[in-house]
Amino acid sequence: MGTDLHCEQEAKLHSTAKRLVSALEQHSTSSRSPTRNPHTSRPTTEFGIFRPKMLHWAIFVMSLLLEPCLCDSKCEGDKIQYVARSCKELKETYEVHVDGLYYLTTTNGIRYEAFCDMTTAGGGWTLVASVHENNLYGKCTLGDRWSSQQGDNPNLPEGDGTWSNKVTFGSPEAATSDDYKNPGYYDITAEDVSVWHVRNNAEMEEWIANSILRYHTETSFLTLQGGNLYQLFKRYPVRYNAGACNTGKGPTVPIMYDLGNAESTANLYGPNARGMKALLCTSL
Repeated sequence: MGTDLHCEQEAKLHSTAKRLVSALEQHSTSSRSPTRNPHTSRPTTEFGIFRPKMLHWAIFVMSLLLEPCLCDSKCEGDKIQYVARSCKELKETYEVHVDGLYYLTTTNGIRYEAFCDMTTAGGGWTLVASVHENNLYGKCTLGDRWSSQQGDNPNLPEGDGTWSNKVTFGSPEAATSDDYKNPGYYDITAEDVSVWHVRNNAEMEEWIANSILRYHTETSFLTLQGGNLYQLFKRYPVRYNAGACNTGKGPTVPIMYDLGNAESTANLYGPNARGMKALLCTSL
């Protein structure tokens, strides 16, 4: 939806609002005699029979008049005005180049808030999930949404099934303090993946500064795996005691480091690694 259409709709709204407020003022002033409807004892306006409850609408409408947002220059950066399915679409359609939170809309019309990385490798990366370890000494305990919150139960080999279902949880701002998954995980059709390893409880504005590793793929491998992580793990499910380490483990994809290298990665995944958070982003 273009800016001109937004402005036209706002102008019509303001015009109607002014007429409504004017009518309410006219019929709420004792010095004026309202026009009587022959079928009722209550006064009427051009909007119909006057009712005291209309005053509540007047207050709401007046707030719109005082704070117009769609066309006011002070609201040009309001991130709710964009209609896009991914951060890549935001970047290409609206020329958005600033990292931060934006509203996205799924194919089915569900609106949600997501973090957009508009700088790494050309930008346009949508944060769709984060994997957080809240108890280094617990296994399959409360809060382990990406494995199981129901204990190490052999009768539930898929655990919570989070990698291949459409259950969402958490919030983008708390992505380094808890597990997080938004509708973009299964809705966005993507080509590549970006992964950030960030210290626990880091503020969103400090994610880059608190990163231990950051890397991404550039081979468009997701196009051959269904287009997103949801479809990828449908094909290669995460299950207890399923398959073998050398077979059926999914594609092997080269990565490009934005921060770190092979040596620092080996150190991170060593036996003494502690307190890390993996942020998973996808890009068209």
